[in-house]
Amino acid sequence: MCTYSSPPTLGGGLKIGDKKAPEQGIEKNRENNLNRSERLQQNKNTLKSELCFLNCIFSKIFLEIIKIFCIVKL
Repeated sequence: MCTYSSPPTLGGGLKIGDKKAPEQGIEKNRENNLNRSERLQQNKNTLKSELCFLNCIFSKIFLEIIKIFCIVKL
């Protein structure tokens, strides 16, 4: 019984043994890394703005609660 397994591939889906595989695979990996970095930066910026928004909301709620306690004590 004979089984066939395809040779391993590099980042660009090129088979090892192809003459252009290493360069194209490296270039594809660079592209993927740049895209990943851009997405991470966008996610980081989105998270910062969401945290800032939540901080603002909770600060206002906290101030309102303090006002209510101050009015009740008076």
